[in-house]
Amino acid sequence: MSAKYRHLFEHHMKSFFVNASDPTHVRLLKLEILTNIATESNIGVLLREFQTYVYSSDKEFAAATVHAIGRCAADISEITDVCLHGLMNLISTKDDTVVGESVIVIKKLLQMQSSDKSNHYQ
Repeated sequence: MSAKYRHLFEHHMKSFFVNASDPTHVRLLKLEILTNIATESNIGVLLREFQTYVYSSDKEFAAATVHAIGRCAADISEITDVCLHGLMNLISTKDDTVVGESVIVIKKLLQMQSSDKSNHYQ
């Protein structure tokens, strides 16, 4: 619903920020909504919020956040390089889950960029 009716959710974005008391399934749902309503105008705020989420002790949520960053990078081309740089920084963290998911997302983004460039040369 948030993807289809993005305009209805955008003005309430901060209501979907994750609270420490939220159970994992609520965190994941809020993360999905935030990712669906990401635009060029609000992505800076969302990425700053996501930066705190990747250090969550909830490993499933932290991993989902890394993938959310990747989805935003894929959907909003203006921030792809910024997201790639941030994901590269996450590789040096001590959290194996975040490191592994960051590598996966970086690989996917680089493959997307590579296929986009090869399509321009044909």
